[in-house]
Amino acid sequence: MSNQGKFNPHTGLYEKQKTWTAPEKPVEKEEEPICDGDPAEPTSPLEGFGDRLTKLKAGAGAQAAKLKGDASSLASKGMSYFSGLKPRKTWVPPATEKAPLQQTESEEDSKKHEVEAATQTARESVESAVSQVKAKFSDATSKGMAWASGLKPRKTWQAKNPPLAADGSGRLSGDSARSTGMTVGTIEKQASFFPKEAGVILITGASRGIGLALCKYFAKNHPEWQLIAAVRSPDSETVKNGLAKFWITKNDIVVKMDIDDEQSVADCFKFVSEKFDHIDILINNAGIATKNHPIDPVLQIDPEDFMKVFRVNVLGTWRVTKHFLPLLEKAATPKVVNLSSDLGSIQNNVPGNRIGQPAGGKASYRATKAALNMLTRTFAVEVPKVSFMAMSPGWVATDMGSSGNRKPPLKPDQSAERLLKMIMTSSIENTGSFWTAKNWSSDRTTNQQEWELEF
Repeated sequence: MSNQGKFNPHTGLYEKQKTWTAPEKPVEKEEEPICDGDPAEPTSPLEGFGDRLTKLKAGAGAQAAKLKGDASSLASKGMSYFSGLKPRKTWVPPATEKAPLQQTESEEDSKKHEVEAATQTARESVESAVSQVKAKFSDATSKGMAWASGLKPRKTWQAKNPPLAADGSGRLSGDSARSTGMTVGTIEKQASFFPKEAGVILITGASRGIGLALCKYFAKNHPEWQLIAAVRSPDSETVKNGLAKFWITKNDIVVKMDIDDEQSVADCFKFVSEKFDHIDILINNAGIATKNHPIDPVLQIDPEDFMKVFRVNVLGTWRVTKHFLPLLEKAATPKVVNLSSDLGSIQNNVPGNRIGQPAGGKASYRATKAALNMLTRTFAVEVPKVSFMAMSPGWVATDMGSSGNRKPPLKPDQSAERLLKMIMTSSIENTGSFWTAKNWSSDRTTNQQEWELEF
């Protein structure tokens, strides 16, 4: 170790020790003074040591810089080497069963798995929703079928010019109706008095009372018939919320007609004739009574009120019949029914009459219905190809029948069914007759003698 010299911490080297030798004493000579009066300083034995120290520091700095460069180079090579290595596997703790080593997922694989999981969740949600909808639809369908099974079949459109029946009558028979899609199966289950043929029927005064009851009967029991419901104000709330809303099926129509107005009746006929080529049955139901009905003694008749009732009940019925007669004459067995009243019977306007009705009173209404009966008989004589009948609906609980706080025995629906039975039972042989729905021993009686009423 001694041969290597002393270790210098500044240079990191071992340096040999030098033996100090005193410098030779220079030859003294005289030198000029640096300045006047100052003699020169003598030379120090440490002269030049600062220069050597500076050189040693510079060498140490160079050596340190080299070592730093070598370290940086090694670091770069190490980073380059490690960057090429693959990720190490993640250790998974052993389970009860030997589990395979799991490898860390890349970011792309992780996103892919998240999308697949979300898709599966959405698919399951959709399938669940579809199953619920199917279940609800199946339940609703079952309820709808159960509800629909109790409905009457609706009407099927009948062409304006229907095919002729085998007998050339010009009307659809049961078989002909079936071949054109008419729903006639239902009619066979109804009262035997109603014909199997599909026809066209016009009813006046259809917005309320007996007229509305007749429309209801057809809509509920005979939808294969085409109904023309005539009213004074089709746009009224009464019609919109009653007749038009509940009792008109798809082939039926509501028409405007004021029977006390010539132009109104003419316009209605024009409209109907453009849609139908014939009418099988005309029911002149529209009619009114005096404002004080049933209080109307003969000695207290209001002439103006009396003439208004006469115009509607007699002239109005005549006006409608005259205008629609051309369409009636094109039917095979046309029928005109004028709604009269037991009060129109002259023979029974006596005390102790056979129909049990008080005599006298209601003078204006009685006179108009008696005139209507005569008008009916006159039509029957002069137009022999059409059946004309005067029919009394009986005492019915309508606005007119219940006026004066009275309690009529018949409901509108009862009266309507009886009237239609009489209409369908009648034939051309009965033209000019006067029948009533009052004297029925039962709703299903077939005894025409109970229907006939004396004029």
